[in-house]
Amino acid sequence: MDKMLRRSLVLLILFVGCLLTGGVEAAILEVGHSGYPYTSIQAAINAALTGDTVLVHDGTYVENITIIIMGKVVTVKSVNGAASTIIDGNGSGSAVSFFGIVGGGGGVVLDGFTITNGNNLNGGGIYCDTSSPTITNCTISGNRATDYGGGIICVNSSSPTITNCTIIGNTAALYGGGIYCNESSPAITNCTISGNTAGNGGGIFCWSSSFPAITNCTISGNTANYGGGIFCSLGVSPSITNCTISGNTAALYGGGIYCNESSPTITNCTISGNTATDYGGGIYCNYFSSPVITNCTISGNTAGNGGGIYCKNSSSPSITNCTISGNTAGNGGGIYCLLSDFSVKNSILWGDVPNEFYLDVSIITVTYSNVDHEGYYGFNGNIRENPLFLDPANGDFRLQPTSPCIDSGTSDGAPPTDMKGNPRFDPPWIPNTGGGTYPYYDMGAFELAISKPMVDFDGDGSTDVAAFHLPSDQFFTDYTGTLGQYGWGGADCYPLVWDYNRDGRTDVSIYHIPTNQWFVKGVPGDTLGQFGWGGDESIPVPGDYDGDGVMDRAFYHWPTNRWFVEGPGGSFTAYGFGWGGADCIPVPGDYDGDGMTDIAIYHVPSNQWIWRDKNGTSQFLGQFGWGGADSIPVPGDYDGDRMTDIAIYHVPSNQWIWRDKNGTPNFLGQYGWGGLQSFPIPGDYDGDGVMEIAIYRPSENRWFIQGEPDFYWGWDGANFMPITSQIAIYNWFRFVLGMFQ
Repeated sequence: MDKMLRRSLVLLILFVGCLLTGGVEAAILEVGHSGYPYTSIQAAINAALTGDTVLVHDGTYVENITIIIMGKVVTVKSVNGAASTIIDGNGSGSAVSFFGIVGGGGGVVLDGFTITNGNNLNGGGIYCDTSSPTITNCTISGNRATDYGGGIICVNSSSPTITNCTIIGNTAALYGGGIYCNESSPAITNCTISGNTAGNGGGIFCWSSSFPAITNCTISGNTANYGGGIFCSLGVSPSITNCTISGNTAALYGGGIYCNESSPTITNCTISGNTATDYGGGIYCNYFSSPVITNCTISGNTAGNGGGIYCKNSSSPSITNCTISGNTAGNGGGIYCLLSDFSVKNSILWGDVPNEFYLDVSIITVTYSNVDHEGYYGFNGNIRENPLFLDPANGDFRLQPTSPCIDSGTSDGAPPTDMKGNPRFDPPWIPNTGGGTYPYYDMGAFELAISKPMVDFDGDGSTDVAAFHLPSDQFFTDYTGTLGQYGWGGADCYPLVWDYNRDGRTDVSIYHIPTNQWFVKGVPGDTLGQFGWGGDESIPVPGDYDGDGVMDRAFYHWPTNRWFVEGPGGSFTAYGFGWGGADCIPVPGDYDGDGMTDIAIYHVPSNQWIWRDKNGTSQFLGQFGWGGADSIPVPGDYDGDRMTDIAIYHVPSNQWIWRDKNGTPNFLGQYGWGGLQSFPIPGDYDGDGVMEIAIYRPSENRWFIQGEPDFYWGWDGANFMPITSQIAIYNWFRFVLGMFQ
């Protein structure tokens, strides 16, 4: 049937169906093996009207489901999710087929099924033809196509929305083991596509004017002759964003991604550990392919030639703020270029074997990059120095604080954020040697993002000796004297340690406990408004909880062990975490090194440390310390890896101990006097990225910083409160002033 005629009929049927079903109240049609109105999913779909929900109870349903537009848009949903509800295609035909369904966002929905054992010429698991359903929370596994689309096929302008799905272990003899797209543009988000096999395009195959959006996906362990992970050909321009493409294999070309006459946009992606026997372990480009590759790491890939990237025949990749390292090939460990031109900007090419570039009748333009190759350094802002990655052997290509790549890139034509979404940061203690309007952008995929949960009023990158005088509500530093009178006298004001306006300096700010108002000197009206509950039930715990480089207001409500974190527009999200009452001390920090503040608590009676990861799962950091009030938590970065370490100060013995990432206790020293005659105030006093132990002795107004001469500074005993970090402020209120318990 002619395509235009078919589409006209589809629209006519949709219009008539809408007239016939208008005004009918939505119903729920339940499906189950016994005791329910329907025993077949297909029978319930056939009986459903627009707006109805087909609710499927646990079980395995051996049937081939077809949804054809008949003027109705339905939701087909399981009760208990994919693990409990299986659609088995019985090895004969597609397990689920969609025809002529319009809508995507508000249209037909398939939610919470395992779709398996489909076997068809095309589209073993799911077949989409001129249709745009939403497929969510599904597992699509163990399906087969003789030709195209082992897991899913999308043809004839289909644009399904595929979210939170696992597409695993599917096979297509020809194209698209996991997903096949032809003149179609699915939106694929938060999916895992792994262990699929095809002749071409093991994970995803994109053909002929397809523009899929692939976001937050893991594409791993797929196999094909061409394009182990993703295959793009004939005018295809997918957007691939925030994805991990790893461990895929191509028997010939393009282990991770294969491009032929195609120009994908690849942003914030990790492309690692892929293999191609011939060309392009990470990425292969052929015939006028011009991918735009930004904020990506391309590492540990292997090929005969072009371990990281291989391009030929008038291909023109554009590479900006990428890190290409640890790739291996016969030639062109980093990049192999044949009869092509490409550009590299703000990038790092280091540690590729046997060389970074291999050029064969090709031209490369390199600017503001760190390249371990002759002929580039000393020109156009390029350097050739060890980039000082944090832990390259384990795939951590973030920069150490002393890396020569910091503040050495150009802002011209570069993204304003790095691979993790961190904004560009200008450490005031590092000279700007880059170019453009803002000559402090870093080279590579990662901007230096030092977590600074400490007081730094002068912005020099080190902890200041600073204090807040409670009776007079004045802020002081030892180098400037008073920073001003700000707040109300007495213990009603809780000082805050944060850089609210992102200028690299701690702002003078307080939380007023009776009225739960936040005040920051210099913002309009000096106030951020009310946030919390009055009294001492709310403990301020400001931090960068979303990793956007901006400090968020947050508080821990200790009677109910709930955390409230501010979001966009002043909204907030509540998280239940901890034990109720005063048994938990809030110890937020960056425990996984992702540049985001994590919710965490120290449980006083059991001396347990627990943090909440980004999936909402409680992670046990360890049982560390002594039960009761003998241990004061002093978390911080004690090894310079930019991750928060758990640590305690043992009050009776004045011992400092921290626990490394291997779980080994490390004795920092016996420093101070027994009891609360010494108050722990650790900080990075020398600006080297590592915490130093320090104590303040209230009875003498005397400061002791390990490795430096002790000195007297302050007056008025316990009323002169050190404010070297947010945890130090909390500890003072709790252990010295007796609050929050």
